[in-house]
Amino acid sequence: MQKYLFYGIVLMLLLCVCSTSYAQSTTSIGPRIGLNVADFTGDNASSQGTRNGLMIGGFFTYSISEDFGITGELLYSQQGSKDRNALGNFTRELSYLQIPLYGNYFFKVSQDFRLKLMAGPYINILLDAENDFENGTSVEVTDSYNTIDYGLLLGGGFHYYLGSEVWLNLDARYNLGLSNILQDDALDVKNSVISIALGVSFGIN
Repeated sequence: MQKYLFYGIVLMLLLCVCSTSYAQSTTSIGPRIGLNVADFTGDNASSQGTRNGLMIGGFFTYSISEDFGITGELLYSQQGSKDRNALGNFTRELSYLQIPLYGNYFFKVSQDFRLKLMAGPYINILLDAENDFENGTSVEVTDSYNTIDYGLLLGGGFHYYLGSEVWLNLDARYNLGLSNILQDDALDVKNSVISIALGVSFGIN
């Protein structure tokens, strides 16, 4: 059911873009950087705490109207959780290439300030994974995790106009993992990430 929901949202966003292909639009691009507070959820999650990590990359936004736009991003995202076993306390450090695609609905407060809500799917591509123990030992565990992870991005924020088609934007977002991240299908562990992200968008047409 969750997989079909994910595919349905992707299809709706693509149809929205296609249906406005002849409408006047504005495209903007820019960098984004933020902080992740990551954890695991699911029936077999044994998390003992959150892992703080970096999120950095770039984005583009296709503005269909003054009130609605589609944003795609390419991000390096550090995720994981804290845990412990017989060897001691350690941090599960997962690094992903994250590709979100989401819709933005804007609420114009003033000429220079807009609030927004955002929602859409994302795909994570695993880059590496390791268990980093407090004693300084690191164990490579990439083969224990699935290469592809997907879920839904939900959030909100604001845009502030700086001038010359440049906007400062701040987002608070939640990544809700919908797929099991482990190779072992008998287990149920999913990603869960809260992020604060700062970006600057530059209009290009």
